[in-house]
Amino acid sequence: MTHVCTKRPLLATIICFYEVFVVVLVIACYFLQLHLASSITHAAVSHHPMSLLAAVSWLGYLLALAAAITLWKMQRSAFYLLAARFGLSLVSFLIALPHLFAHWPALPPKSDGAIYLTLIAIRCATGALFVGGLVLSAAIVWYVYGITSPKNFLPTVSEPTPSA
Repeated sequence: MTHVCTKRPLLATIICFYEVFVVVLVIACYFLQLHLASSITHAAVSHHPMSLLAAVSWLGYLLALAAAITLWKMQRSAFYLLAARFGLSLVSFLIALPHLFAHWPALPPKSDGAIYLTLIAIRCATGALFVGGLVLSAAIVWYVYGITSPKNFLPTVSEPTPSA
């Protein structure tokens, strides 16, 4: 039996547009990066094999697009797609975190006060952005779980068939 929701909440509509916007922005940045790389090197851009982290990211963008479509239709599968996307984001975060801090330059001695404080602030801001993105993603999953739960749906009423 299918279920029909009476109305899509405004926040669900905003989440749909947000998910689509993120995908469009990533695709635009990808092509801009290809264009800039080819104009700087004046050569054809070589296609490097995709890393596992990049493949997981692209899978997350596909999940975001599918989740936006299913959330627009107010289907329960939007929750499962967004939960899978959150799980991928969490795994990506845990994989990228050690690499992110390992490749940063060593902190200068505390005698260089301004540079030291600037680097500390950048590292803290980067970590806060990563954690903030995960918290936002978790909040979206929690909200979509609530609005797509079966208690918010009305059962479809089937038309009675006329007896002959």
